Formats: sequence, C-alpha cells, structure tokens
Amino acid sequence: MKNRLCAAKMDNKLESLSKACSLGDYQNKISCKINKYFSQKSQSRLIITLRLLFFNFKSLFKFTLPYKSEYSDDTCHILLAPGGGIGDHIYFLKYCYCLKMQFRDTIKINVLLKKSDKFIKNYLYMHAEYIDSVFVNKSPKHDVVINLTRFPEIKNVDLRRVKLVCNSALIEYLYCISQFKLKNTEFYKSDYLGRCYSQIHKRTRENQADIQDFLKMSTTTDFSVHIDEGVVQRTLSKYGLSNDSYVMLQTGSGHHFQEAKRDTRQWPIEYYQKLIFLLRKNYPGIKFIQCGEPYHNHINNVDIDLVGKTSVEEAFALIKSAKLLISAEGGYPIIRHFTSRKISCVLFGPTNKDFFGFDENINISANVCPGCEWIYKAWYQECMISEGQTLCMKSLLPEVVAHSIEQEHVLK
Repeated sequence: MKNRLCAAKMDNKLESLSKACSLGDYQNKISCKINKYFSQKSQSRLIITLRLLFFNFKSLFKFTLPYKSEYSDDTCHILLAPGGGIGDHIYFLKYCYCLKMQFRDTIKINVLLKKSDKFIKNYLYMHAEYIDSVFVNKSPKHDVVINLTRFPEIKNVDLRRVKLVCNSALIEYLYCISQFKLKNTEFYKSDYLGRCYSQIHKRTRENQADIQDFLKMSTTTDFSVHIDEGVVQRTLSKYGLSNDSYVMLQTGSGHHFQEAKRDTRQWPIEYYQKLIFLLRKNYPGIKFIQCGEPYHNHINNVDIDLVGKTSVEEAFALIKSAKLLISAEGGYPIIRHFTSRKISCVLFGPTNKDFFGFDENINISANVCPGCEWIYKAWYQECMISEGQTLCMKSLLPEVVAHSIEQEHVLK
C-alpha cells in the first residue's frame, strides 16, 4: 500500500513537471512575441491579434505532441545550455560539477554551446571530467534539457524516459526546478529581482543556481577550473615573467558586453594610470601588465601591453600567476578565484560587491548609490544619475584603491 502511494505521488510530480515545463516555455515565447509585435510601430492591432492567434494555434498542436529523447539506455542524459559571459560559464561549470557529484553515475551531463561561445570550448570545457560531451549549436534530443544563466530552467523533458531511468531524488530535484520557475517567472526576466531574491536567502552569484540548496553549492569548495601547468610555464617564459612577479590589470568587459559603446562598470583609464604611478613608488620591483580584448582601452604606463595579444589559455595562465589582479567586476576576477584563490582587487560600481565579490579579494565600492545592475535595460551603457562618466566609478579614486592595496600588504 505504501509503495503504491509513493508511486502515485511520484506520478503526480512527473505530471506537474511536464505541465510546468510546457507552460513555462509557452509563457516565454508568447511574451517575446508580444514584445516584438508591439515594438513594431507599423503593425496594426488587427495584424498583431491575428499573429498572436496563429501562434497560439500552432502552440496548441505542439503541446499535444510529447517530447521524445533519442537515448535508450538506462542512464538519464541531461543536456545543459549556458548563457552569459565567461564568468557565467564558470559558474555554470560549478553547477554541472555539483549536479554530477549529487547524482553520480545515474546521470550523464552534456553541454550545448552557442556558436559564439565555441572559442572557449577546447580550453574551458574539454578538461571538465564531470562533463561527458560538448555540442556546439546542435545536439541530439536528451531526456532532460536545462538552460542556465542565473537560475536553472527546464526546457524539455521526456516523461517516459525520466520515469524509467531517474531515481526518486533526481525526479524530486527536477520537480523542484519546474515549480520554482512556475512560481517565480519574474526572476527569469529580471536579473535584478533574481539577485534580490538570492541575497534575501543568503546566496551569492556563486551558488545562485542552487534552488533550496539541493546541490550544496555553497559548501562545495573543491571545484576549480583546470589550467595545465605546462601552459602556465610556457606563457610566463614567452612574456619574460615569473610567478608572482607582476600585477595584472584589465580595463574592460568581455564578449558579452562588447557591443556597448562603453560599459558603466569601467573605471576611468586615467585612474588606472594614476594607480600604477602611486603603486610604483612603494613597489618599484613589480611589473605591471595589461591583458584584455582588442577593443579595450590601453593603459599608457604599463610595462607590458598584451591587450588583444593572448590566447584564451594564455590569459588564464597569466590571471592565475599574477601577484595581484586589478580589475572591475567581471570575468577576470571569477577566473582567478576558481584557478588560484589568490587575491584580486576588484572595483565595483553598478554591480553589488556583496553578491559578486569573493571573500579573499579587496572588494571596493564608492557607495554613492545602491547600484543599478539590470534595474533598466541600458544599465551597462549609461548612468541613471550622471551624464558622461559613470558616477559610481568616477567617485572611486585611485588614491583610495592604492591605500586599500597597501593595507593588505599583498605586494610585499
């Protein structure tokens, strides 16, 4: 009797899981359609109405056809698709790692990358032993498909396969994800609201995806990003450097924000130059090098300018081996945390240092406003309260940063 009740309860959860996934997918698509059509001024109300009716008609037939996996073995095949910049990819990898550790041999984890993210496939993903396969742009149909940027979102699920190959704990977890999305759709539309929710529940960006702490991401400290030591030594030798002999600086943001004319997280270039001048007075033996993308602003008084000159693996090696990294909040401090746990000096403006900062770092903010990350769409292109230079970053003076670094004695 007890077994029958448990089986019935599990069947109900599977049915709820399926409905939640279908409804969530429909909500996303209809919302995008509405925003698209109403943003086109040439569209009349009649045309918009007809288009939406046609979309709903197609959706009616689509939702009646069950999603079918292409796998037939006795293991659950989960396809995970990341979003965002390189820092988001690293948080995504930690999620994959913790998911694998939680369910071990009962699942296979595959990853689907966009074409635009192919440049990090061979270096960032191929060394992750907890990932079974990596696809680019196209993949077989899996038992479960999950998208993840901030929170996990189940996009497709084969109920027959899940019931056949998944244990009760995995079904419970998938059900948990589906119900969270169903009850909190606004968090998937607004990273700002998602951050507020996570901080209320005492989560940071590192474990934001761990709904109900199911995967124990907050206490998993053994996750790291692999860097081949041979690559590290070749890179240092190539540029005439040695471990802990230099300070690395980065002035801009990565691929995810490259279309912005300017990123509000950027510290003024003249402030970087003043900071180097101040630090050289007390630390004359330290070299200052700059790395980054070709479109980043150059610092005039660095010892070595490597902007746009390094490969991905060389950049990772240089980030890991620096005595100190000085950068605005973004991908580089995240890379350094998960490759070395060594100190970075991270400059915060529109983003929240308590949410994005790591404990080992010198996290600095001018505290002139609460931060505007994703409060409105153009937050990374224009300041809400000041024309021209972003007020929060302009107010963070190089003298304050130099003093904070000197207090930590990190360059001695």
